[in-house]
Amino acid sequence: MKNIGTGQFDETLIDIFFNNVAIYPVGTIMKTRWGFAIVKANSFGKTQAPTVVLFASLDGRLLSCPETIDLAEEPDGTDAIDMVYADNELRHFIHALDIDPADYLKEDSPSRA
Repeated sequence: MKNIGTGQFDETLIDIFFNNVAIYPVGTIMKTRWGFAIVKANSFGKTQAPTVVLFASLDGRLLSCPETIDLAEEPDGTDAIDMVYADNELRHFIHALDIDPADYLKEDSPSRA
């Protein structure tokens, strides 16, 4: 919506919309520049840069100590998201790792300093 030609949508309303609606809802599984993560939280005005729990490396190995990262606090945090898993890709990914990523939402993971 933001990339459609000028005048198609009221830019103020689009900004309000994207500041209030989570682009990546809690529980979304994504590949980031650091590895695989699950969205843990969203903050008003920062919906394109959620807080995530990094639980697997880029090569798909589970981390011994998952790490909570607030993408809004990272330099170029919104650019850290490479892709979002959905439907069949997600089922295959979870089956291959033999885990339930939602379990990482229940635990307090160390935060990136």
